[in-house]
Amino acid sequence: MNEPGKTNGELPEKYEAYATQYVRQQMAVAAERDQLAADNAKLRADIVLYKVEIEARHSELNELRSNEQTAMLMRDKAIGERAKWEALFISIQAQMRAFEVPAAPLVTQAD
Repeated sequence: MNEPGKTNGELPEKYEAYATQYVRQQMAVAAERDQLAADNAKLRADIVLYKVEIEARHSELNELRSNEQTAMLMRDKAIGERAKWEALFISIQAQMRAFEVPAAPLVTQAD
C-alpha cells in the first residue's frame, strides 16, 4: 500500500507544496483580516471622536444663535427707547413753538 520510498505520515512532494501554499495563503488572509480589523477599530474610534466634535460644534452654534437673538432683542429695546425719547423731544418742541418760545438761549449772562 505504501509507495516505494515513502514512510507513513509523509505527503508526496506535490501535495506538500499545495499544503505549504495553502498555509501561506491562509496566513496572508489572516494577516490581512487582522489588519482590516485594526483599521476598522481605528475608524470606529475616529467616528466616535468626530461625533463628539460635531456635538460640540452644534452646542457652540446654538450658543451663538442664542447670543444673536439676545443682541437682536437688546437692539429692538434700544430702538423702542429711542422712539420714546424722540416722541418726548418732538412734543416738547411742538409746545415751545405753540407758545412761541425762541430757539435761542433765554439767559445770555450769568449774574
